[in-house]
Amino acid sequence: MKKIFFLMSIFLLLVIGCSWTPRTVLPEYFRVIHMPKFKNNTLQPQLVEFINQKFLEKFEMDGRLTATEHVSKADGILFGTISKYKKAPLSYSDLGELDVNALTIGIEVKLRDIKSGKWLHDSYLEETVEFNFISEPVETEIDAQK
Repeated sequence: MKKIFFLMSIFLLLVIGCSWTPRTVLPEYFRVIHMPKFKNNTLQPQLVEFINQKFLEKFEMDGRLTATEHVSKADGILFGTISKYKKAPLSYSDLGELDVNALTIGIEVKLRDIKSGKWLHDSYLEETVEFNFISEPVETEIDAQK
């Protein structure tokens, strides 16, 4: 009896496991993306160029999507808004000078399918990095932004 139960359990796991197929987020025809310059709701104007360039580099490295400057050639449009820029002190030197800062940048991104008009993706991305003013390796705020 235990042997039959064991074999039935394995059979059910195989059937369930084989019937599941991953669902892709993007439609099959979705290959080319247009990305206008991101909006910037911060007081850091240089961020737009840095962030747009990073997104384009990621698309190029990933290889699944190609970016185009012409919306007429695109399957979708990626909209972005830089909505958060926050510096926070983390530690001080023995002399009381600021040594390590944390920099947080937050971006809202939305992806629209041009063909269907539907929104395919809507999310908020946030990244925090630490950078040193005094200890090695010394970095600038611009280094941290990049």
